[in-house]
Amino acid sequence: MFHNTQALQSAVNAKHGRLRMATLFAVSDLAAVLISFGIGFFIVNALDKTAINFKSFVLYWPYLPFFILELWIFGLYPGIAYAQAEELRRFALASFIGHAGVLIALSIQERDDLYISLAFTLSFVASIPLFVGIRAMARRHFSTSRFWGVPAAVFGGGKIGRSVVDKLLDKPAIGLVPAAIFDDNAKPGERYRGIPIFRGLTQGEEFRRKSGINTAIAATPKAGAYLSGFKYSITVPNLEGMPSLWTSVRDMDGILGLYNDRNLLKPSNLFLKRVMDISLSLILGLLALPLMAVIALLVRLGSPGPAFYAHTRLGRFGRPIKVYKFRTMYRDADARLKTLLAQDSAIREEWEVEG
Repeated sequence: MFHNTQALQSAVNAKHGRLRMATLFAVSDLAAVLISFGIGFFIVNALDKTAINFKSFVLYWPYLPFFILELWIFGLYPGIAYAQAEELRRFALASFIGHAGVLIALSIQERDDLYISLAFTLSFVASIPLFVGIRAMARRHFSTSRFWGVPAAVFGGGKIGRSVVDKLLDKPAIGLVPAAIFDDNAKPGERYRGIPIFRGLTQGEEFRRKSGINTAIAATPKAGAYLSGFKYSITVPNLEGMPSLWTSVRDMDGILGLYNDRNLLKPSNLFLKRVMDISLSLILGLLALPLMAVIALLVRLGSPGPAFYAHTRLGRFGRPIKVYKFRTMYRDADARLKTLLAQDSAIREEWEVEG
């Protein structure tokens, strides 16, 4: 029988973590969609002020729940432990369907317009990095709070199980919180990094019933027989070091394998990436121009000389290219450094050691 009331109480207190995280991410995604609308309308308005009213993007807020529905359909609530590429793919597909739905709805209502269509097309492009970026900010900001995380039971207290617990505790932004560890070789009262370890994988089912936790992590081959009661489960194979980018599951008549598709080796994907790089650079560059102008002015006022500094580096195919950045040193910084090193032997010794 399962009698650890402290572990049960902490688990019960945290069992609504999936709903809390889904709510948090839904709010952050709503902000991402609304900001992307604003970016699309802002760019079109900047190109032709008579074409569209920049502030009118707020009138399209009734379409926001449709985007949340799409993201939910694509499994992004709470969207825990996805590989970056998989999360990006789901965001892109959900956003595409959402924006396409808005344009279709406007067309049916005979409210579509070339400039409106362009604004929502730009909004789609801007929405993908916004989804990823704002979610990353939410994870970074809230991952240390009390209400963060979905509690999970870890089956297996060996090397793999403990490495899983280490990863989840050291990187709470992943979103899974180990609530208990079950292992056939555990000692009475044993704990690992504050997480109780219970002897016997069979206790996992009773723990699930009493705590309400419905997420399990299988870190031992023996765990398979004890996962049937858990609604969500993650199996961790002993494949340390295998790339996770673009990895998916394949079924070979009952034998599961991990399939890795190196998509960036495909010419079509390289072309698409190039288009995305240039498009996003242009959009973000235009948005950053006012800020860059202010920074350049401050650099000029701070010291005589140009606002930008050009540095030669190796580019594509080994060709030298000029990389520009805001100047952070005096124009005669090299001469000043030589003078300082000649005058101060302690600084010169430190420079030579670190250099």
